[in-house]
Amino acid sequence: MANTNQDKSSVDQAKRHAERLEFSQLIADNPNYFGNFAEIKLPPADPFANDRAFEELTYVGYNPDLGVLEAVIQIKQPSGYLGDNCSPGSYEYIRFYVDTGSGLQHAGLVAIHVHDLPSGTDCARHPAEPLSYAASVPYSPPNCEDCDDPALPLVRAILSWQSIPTGPEFPVTWGNSLDCHIPLKPGPATILDVVEDLCEDSVLPAEAKEKAATVPSIPIPPPESAPLTLAQLAELYSGKESQVPTHRFGYVDVHSALSAPAVSSELVANKMAEFAALKIDWSNMVGALTEKDADVTFEQLDCVGLEGMPGSERLVASFRIKQTAGYSGNLCSAGSFEYVAFWADWDNMCAFTYLGTVPVKVHDINRTTGEDLCYMAVLPVDLSEHRTRYEIAKIARIRAVLSWAVPPSTTNPNTLNFWGNSIDTLVCFPIGKTGCSGGVMALPSALSKMFPGSMPAIAAALRERTPSKIQRFPNLVSSPRSTAPPASPC
Repeated sequence: MANTNQDKSSVDQAKRHAERLEFSQLIADNPNYFGNFAEIKLPPADPFANDRAFEELTYVGYNPDLGVLEAVIQIKQPSGYLGDNCSPGSYEYIRFYVDTGSGLQHAGLVAIHVHDLPSGTDCARHPAEPLSYAASVPYSPPNCEDCDDPALPLVRAILSWQSIPTGPEFPVTWGNSLDCHIPLKPGPATILDVVEDLCEDSVLPAEAKEKAATVPSIPIPPPESAPLTLAQLAELYSGKESQVPTHRFGYVDVHSALSAPAVSSELVANKMAEFAALKIDWSNMVGALTEKDADVTFEQLDCVGLEGMPGSERLVASFRIKQTAGYSGNLCSAGSFEYVAFWADWDNMCAFTYLGTVPVKVHDINRTTGEDLCYMAVLPVDLSEHRTRYEIAKIARIRAVLSWAVPPSTTNPNTLNFWGNSIDTLVCFPIGKTGCSGGVMALPSALSKMFPGSMPAIAAALRERTPSKIQRFPNLVSSPRSTAPPASPC
């Protein structure tokens, strides 16, 4: 018996694919063709919106140290993007908005160039899609007033294929939107901030605040905060064991004993005595930390993507901070680090190469929204040695490994520490100069000048050698190429 639901899905997908190919014409004939512009008094022909079958915005976040808003999207189909690398392709537009207290304000627009790519599997027989792309815009908001008063503005990113978003409520046809709160860096304290704190603690009378308001607002350079000691952490989280268990705030101390290069009974005994003095059971902590890896109760790595054209490439990993405490202190303290290690399988050999580790500082931050905070770790990469000169865009598998407080392994991509997780994704990066006549690389002009009359022989040699070089994966068969002018892939 035929599966009617599956048949209907196939028909709908074919219809959507056909509508994408004619998107510009359909909108030109009826701007309300898909029913997402109700203010236009024309009846919709095929109402639908926020379709994520072809592309999807999967994450939006912020990197306070770099001052950039980042978004990660996934390209989910091998076709439907108006042509392959030898055609103009199409664009995924992402517009950012930020609400710092006065409503969503425009913060930047960026576009990602996409193309049809052949489908298939990689060396581990994983599907060759989705592909993950990242894009960013610079953003330098005002800092929060001081470390006692965190600012957590709302960020919205809107993804729209072939149609530029024009407002924070833009009706998307193909694409979607995401909201997330981001943390801002605290600004330097001033004399007024200090007086206000002392008034709140009843150290100074209330009228002192009015007098301090007349004093020029001179920033006070903050002292360099040292990481909190085990005793300070135990005091900080005393009475909050259900929210921040001892094997969380004592993790660094236990890890240093468990991962020491040489077994030391003396070191372990000293640590046991230090914990016992704080009335913390060492054995229970060790047992909790050896039960499993990849605990994502406090932080979780969600997405990885590749951003940029040649000369400005960087890998972007997005992660969420899920709790209000458990990060070794608030914004007035040193806090702690989330470490993200990046690995790459450049040549589809199922073998990862270590690329580098990025630290991102995090803190305890109280918030009434109850929502996660969105962060990004960014690693610049040089792809010049891995980029091919042929017309098939290169695909690589990227792995990111998240670890709280302790850096991840730099020798084993499969090793996970207790707090954190890992994620794999496929990325596509641009190739070098390409010629798209019949799928053969354009002949270097220098060869034809050096060896007049040799072009047919050179072309024949290239045709013979090219197939083994240009395949995206060993078990992929590339689709026929057009003779259109070359365009930038990915």
